[in-house]
Amino acid sequence: MGLFDKIKDQASGISSKLDAGINQAQSKIGEVQDKRKRDSLLQQIGELALLEHRNQSAPDGLDKVNALFAQLDAMDTPGPQS
Repeated sequence: MGLFDKIKDQASGISSKLDAGINQAQSKIGEVQDKRKRDSLLQQIGELALLEHRNQSAPDGLDKVNALFAQLDAMDTPGPQS
């Protein structure tokens, strides 16, 4: 095996490892974004519940809460398998 063949094989291996690392990083970024969105939805539900408890809720407060729960349910439902 010549020198250029060895270099080519090493470059191929490095490329595969880089692709795997990029995919792992993208997956982690997606998880963090999902967690932040979920936390935001839960915070909004909590704020609306507090307003309801204090009798300060808007007339459409229950509709807003139901919409937030629907978003949470959509996040928790697994998507189609690839």
